[in-house]
Amino acid sequence: MSQFGQTLFGGGRLMRLILTLAVLLFAAVMPLAVDDWTLKRGLFMAGLELMCVALVTGFWLPPRWRQRAFRLLTALVFLAYAAYVIDEFFFSQKPFHFIGHHRGASPFSALMGFLCIGVPCLWYTLFGRFTLHEPPPPAADEGDDWDEEKTEEAEENKAVDTKPKSP
Repeated sequence: MSQFGQTLFGGGRLMRLILTLAVLLFAAVMPLAVDDWTLKRGLFMAGLELMCVALVTGFWLPPRWRQRAFRLLTALVFLAYAAYVIDEFFFSQKPFHFIGHHRGASPFSALMGFLCIGVPCLWYTLFGRFTLHEPPPPAADEGDDWDEEKTEEAEENKAVDTKPKSP
């Protein structure tokens, strides 16, 4: 079975911290890189900032909210690729070519990006997984490695509760 979703959105605490810092730095610097603000650039930047917020919140929230944040992220990626395809096919005035060099933005590049990245993102947005089959339910002994602290705290509390109380 494919573990692509877990590999993509999983990771240890140190990796999440490093990625969080990188994403926050990116989110802070990107608006400063825009020289001439227009409505189109403003919407683009708002979408990028929302993607950054969804990614960072997905790193640190509990599992139920984490999946919602990552679904929002993949929905935004899908919408970005859909807008790219629409822009290239209807507004760019560039011809569609199967053969030849496809450097830079072109209708063919937009279509390939949409099929390879946009459609899988739509699938994850709708179903919460990248695979075609439902994942098996987790075994009772399999925990979420992101919630290790909660498990350790629960075990400590259980140990304290099971000790006989003195009169």
